[in-house]
Amino acid sequence: MRVQLIDRCANPDLQEQVDAAIEQMEKHCSVRILGYAPMGSIPLGMGNASSDHDLLALYEPHGTLSLEQYDVLNNKTPLSGALHIAGQVNLLLADIELCSRRFADMPEAAFFRSCPHHLNSLTVHDPAFDIGVIPGDNSPKVASLFSDMFYYGEGVVTDRFGSIHARFSEMKELLRIYDFCKRRFVTTWGRLQHYLTEPGNVRLRTYLQSLNDILAIEYALDHLEVPPADVSIMLSHLDDVEVLEIARRYVEINSEATRAKEKLLIDPNEVLNRWISNRLASIRARLLALYSQNRDLSFDVALD
Repeated sequence: MRVQLIDRCANPDLQEQVDAAIEQMEKHCSVRILGYAPMGSIPLGMGNASSDHDLLALYEPHGTLSLEQYDVLNNKTPLSGALHIAGQVNLLLADIELCSRRFADMPEAAFFRSCPHHLNSLTVHDPAFDIGVIPGDNSPKVASLFSDMFYYGEGVVTDRFGSIHARFSEMKELLRIYDFCKRRFVTTWGRLQHYLTEPGNVRLRTYLQSLNDILAIEYALDHLEVPPADVSIMLSHLDDVEVLEIARRYVEINSEATRAKEKLLIDPNEVLNRWISNRLASIRARLLALYSQNRDLSFDVALD
């Protein structure tokens, strides 16, 4: 992958909103936002008229932060309020110190005990998700945090002060294929067990995310490269005609929706659940082999 570190927002139309969100956050929490990349439904090709703009951002604290400030940083008490506003810019924040081997390899139980101030949706799983389904009890979200910036941003990350560039040789060791795949495996496995089962209460977009994650894992394992994030691109790798037809219909329904993703609900789809379950079983075997043979295998990246 060719990586570009730029000093401005990759989407010029969002620059004013991004600058305002960063200024508000830095004033309230006494942190410096070092860099960011798009995240969420829009770069995945799952955005629609109800979507907001999520940015995965790295920060460094200035001095000691209070518990109240960590609640803001961890999105427990969002500065912009809980109301979903289409088109709004949201910062999904993580301390840059998490982008190190020390945290990537820390057992999740130890991380939970020693770093409660870092527990947010980016760095810890829903307790219902079992990371024991494949080897390694390190937090898959912490371990893949840095690779997510390049996955969602297609290799382009805004590096405001050159901090990411200065640490890139160290940080790129975190771009491990096993960790990237493990995070997506665990998340998809958890969705299948807990979120794709209740009649009338399954988010259509949750199915699209699960399909995309499985295809991304398989692409990474097959090509040893960071996959494209966009679901429409990834569907070209789907070899099951029936599942492909369902997926394309869901993509179309989602793109035309004006309601928030939380309200676009369907019943569980037995065909998709069976396909997801079978693919996860196949992927698990491949991850077991990768873990035992070359767990430190990394994506090949080069700075432009």
